Amino acid sequence: MHLSLPPFSSCSGNAKIAGLTKDLKLERNDFNIVLTAFYIAYVLFEIPSNMVCKIIGPGWYIPTLTLGFGIISVCMSFTHNISDAAAIRFLLGIFESGMMPGIAYYLSRWYRRSELTFRLSLYIVMAPLAGAFGGLLASGILKLSHFGGLHSWRMLFAIEGIITIGLSLIAYFTLTDRPSTARWLTSDERDLAIARIKAERVSTTEVLDKIDTPKILKGIFSPVTLSTAFIFLLDNITVQGLAFFLPTIIATIYPKNSVIYQQLKTVPPYLVGGVSSYYSIFFASLTLTYIPVLHRTLSLLCLEIRPPQHLLHHMRTPHDDRLHLVPRVEKPTRSVRRHLLHRKRCLQLRCALQRSS
Repeated sequence: MHLSLPPFSSCSGNAKIAGLTKDLKLERNDFNIVLTAFYIAYVLFEIPSNMVCKIIGPGWYIPTLTLGFGIISVCMSFTHNISDAAAIRFLLGIFESGMMPGIAYYLSRWYRRSELTFRLSLYIVMAPLAGAFGGLLASGILKLSHFGGLHSWRMLFAIEGIITIGLSLIAYFTLTDRPSTARWLTSDERDLAIARIKAERVSTTEVLDKIDTPKILKGIFSPVTLSTAFIFLLDNITVQGLAFFLPTIIATIYPKNSVIYQQLKTVPPYLVGGVSSYYSIFFASLTLTYIPVLHRTLSLLCLEIRPPQHLLHHMRTPHDDRLHLVPRVEKPTRSVRRHLLHRKRCLQLRCALQRSS
């Protein structure tokens, strides 16, 4: 669904070289002000929007956000000055602020922690693919003479918004809230999906979706959260800056070429970024999957290495008849604890499946 959303950042950049700044009479930093209005709303509403998503349920909330995004995108086609454009951008920030965390929360209802990283990474890869898709779509739309009474850049927002509205309506019927309500799964498949998630919560008999203020604050101010957020900040400076201003850079490099040619030139960087991001995620997932397994195997093999029994008789001291054996470790190593926990979860999952059958 994220790929089908209008890549509004790239759409704004594409619309700029198609005449947006001229028609809206934007001068100096006016275009930057319009872009910034989006992020003001995004920062203010991201956390509250995710809390509402948890209350309502992602199966309904995510399609609603997508529908609102599409409607507001269509409204962008009818702006005539900087005030209208900034207000539309602010509303778009409200609707898009809950998409990324909402989808992450939705995926956590279906996949275990070990599986969630790769799925979330694939979702993030959709950003460069959406940029490439936006450039191709913009070049095709601009070949049209008109769309209704709309021309040039106004057609971009109208057509992409209508596509998004249509996909959001489909999502209301296809995007189920959780595995237990998935109509396209059999009863055995639903039981398996539920048991897989519950197997990770050893001490919890029921997976609850309630707002817990202390846990929210603890999660926000966690050092892991803050450090990851800072890394993501630096990443988005590059990604969003490229999305907004790459068409302008291309237009500066190829000033004598047509607008359609300039739009097509924005596609290759996104394709290269999408492919390289996918392979980075793929190899990272292999590292997370196989290296811990190899580490556990080697640790267990090392634990099995003991002195032969016939040598133990020669390890006596003249002052003590007790055997000086290899020192025993009172607590198992971390790898052993992980292995035992994994075995325990597998047994619990097997028992849950047997009870359900």
